[in-house]
Amino acid sequence: MAALDFPASPAIGDKYPVPAVAGQPQYTYDGVKWTTVGAQVTTAAPATALPLMDAATAVVGTATKYAREDHVHPRIPAAPVDALAYSGLQFNGSMSVSQELGDTGRSTQGYICDGWLFVKTGTAVETILRLTDPLFDYCGFSNLLYGQAGTAQPTMGAGDYYALFHYIEGYRISRLAWGTAGAQPITLGFWTSHSKPGLYSGSIRNGAYDRSYVFTYTQNTAYTHEYKTITIPGCPDGVWASNNTPGMRISLAIALGTTNSSSTVGSWTTNGSALGATAQVNCVSTTTDLFRLTGFVVLPGIAAPTAAQSPLIMRPYDQELVTCQRYFEKGAESQTYYSGGTPPAGITTAYEAVRFSVAKRAGPTMTPTTGWQYYNTSDGTVVFTPTFTNVSTDGFSFVGSGMTNWKAWYPGGSWIADARL
Repeated sequence: MAALDFPASPAIGDKYPVPAVAGQPQYTYDGVKWTTVGAQVTTAAPATALPLMDAATAVVGTATKYAREDHVHPRIPAAPVDALAYSGLQFNGSMSVSQELGDTGRSTQGYICDGWLFVKTGTAVETILRLTDPLFDYCGFSNLLYGQAGTAQPTMGAGDYYALFHYIEGYRISRLAWGTAGAQPITLGFWTSHSKPGLYSGSIRNGAYDRSYVFTYTQNTAYTHEYKTITIPGCPDGVWASNNTPGMRISLAIALGTTNSSSTVGSWTTNGSALGATAQVNCVSTTTDLFRLTGFVVLPGIAAPTAAQSPLIMRPYDQELVTCQRYFEKGAESQTYYSGGTPPAGITTAYEAVRFSVAKRAGPTMTPTTGWQYYNTSDGTVVFTPTFTNVSTDGFSFVGSGMTNWKAWYPGGSWIADARL
């Protein structure tokens, strides 16, 4: 093998040789040295150019892609990128968890899927849903938030707004030391494919609604997958919760009136009502306006993953579900409490204790849903509404009372525990 003549003044991630040479490892510069860690030897020449994601521009471009059957890419270990998933302050940024509605949309204010709240005031009938769809499959995401106005609002009233909210618990942001001189920056990353090009915006606010930072981003081309990153300096003042109450309130505007928009962009202010920028696009002005977003991350520091890396830092579904269940959980019981013959005389109440899968942020609001019943020897199945008692962050009890001539108690009903911010 000929002596290696590595390039002078390489950048992190640079490779040598380029293009790869058959039978020879391809080196990667890690910031200190050239290394073959994670590299594999090229066994064939590259195939012809095929469509591939261009991470530099985050739009569909053309790059060299190798045929899987006769070539193995040189690879950089994914572990450092994967580790970022556990630093993410957001939860359900991939929109993969939707315990309450599944893929059913809503046009009224409320949660669309776990962690994502739709808020609105205005005349447009904007339907928002968590959509399982191949739209962003090319970017590594199978779910997105999708909004479209069934009834448009061409002109926004002063107090009108349409936005997505993502609330982050104080415990999750406490490491940032916001509200002190040591406040650390954060970096947002997300994918968009809005139908209307132009300036879009959002904001970061504290739980007390007296600090805000308005940021903007641009949808350059209609219906195009575009990856956005925004770095926000830490807030050195104000009160930022470090407990189980709302620590950070993130908004992403769809359309805004003047009351909830600000012309001050890119700096911290005491305007706690700002949801975005004054120049925000009206994305409910026609019934063909589409607002589409996925792959949302909030990372401590100033470094963002590349577009190609962005799906790699999402937590796996099973771990994301556990995080989401801290705030919302659905369950059902199916045990038989008593069965076989007539119960002891005078017993008209049945009682059951239930433990949550995950400890809740706070004592949740309990709501019975379907299926609560017991079996009456003379009337058959009798449906009733249970009473929830002893509700705590760890679990609850439910009571069925007033049961006469009963033969069996079936705690087979469903319930919802809601401890959302």
